[in-house]
Amino acid sequence: MARGDKTRAILRELDANPRRSSSEIARAAGVESHFVRSIASRRGISIGAETCPRTLSRENRDWVRRKAEKAGVCMTQMIDTLITELRLGKGS
Repeated sequence: MARGDKTRAILRELDANPRRSSSEIARAAGVESHFVRSIASRRGISIGAETCPRTLSRENRDWVRRKAEKAGVCMTQMIDTLITELRLGKGS
């Protein structure tokens, strides 16, 4: 598999579920886990169970998770989108 294909496969898997371990993502993408960690690090993507800030209440975390799943993005992307909308006065 070419490098660009590996990167696209990893990003697809990270978008699908970033809460998995790097070895789980690697198996699903058909690559080695060190490549997953490298791509995630270069893109600033957190992987594993700690992808959602611990400071959110359980209710808010669950709400953001549902919104993210519905939009097909990871929780961090959803939080960023919500903050941007509020900052720009668009609401959601």
